[in-house]
Amino acid sequence: MAAPLNKQAILTRIQDSYAAFEAGLASLDAGQMTAPVLDGGWSVKDTLAHLSVWHRRALDILDPVEPARVPGIPASGIEDSAINQFNAQFYAAHKDLPLDDALAGFRESYRQLLAMVERMSEAHLMSSLRDETRLWQVVAGNTYEHYPEHLSAIRAAFAQV
Repeated sequence: MAAPLNKQAILTRIQDSYAAFEAGLASLDAGQMTAPVLDGGWSVKDTLAHLSVWHRRALDILDPVEPARVPGIPASGIEDSAINQFNAQFYAAHKDLPLDDALAGFRESYRQLLAMVERMSEAHLMSSLRDETRLWQVVAGNTYEHYPEHLSAIRAAFAQV
């Protein structure tokens, strides 16, 4: 992934990709949002809960607190090979969440993550974690690189252009 030029570019990408995701949801009714039509039998509601978990995980990395916002993931992080296992655990934990709660959780976790990035200095956002992952990469992977993946699946499921 190419590095953004600056903090403002990151914020713009976050906001633009979020707006596109919300626009993709706007045409869906509650029945469509809760229908298990996505890969693995997930619904749009499940995807919202999934994205909310990863927003909160990014917050845990950017601003660690105890207890963690997303318990069960070691502070040191997880290997890419374990992500599907964690996603399955998160799905099981949130599959019965009502649609309104999933929407509210997604929107609130987005708001919190965006506010966190806005408060960060550019130097801090561009700084590295102990494994040389940069903080902006954590943000990107849990926002503007993550939303399009799910939006394309949602559009395909409901044949949206």
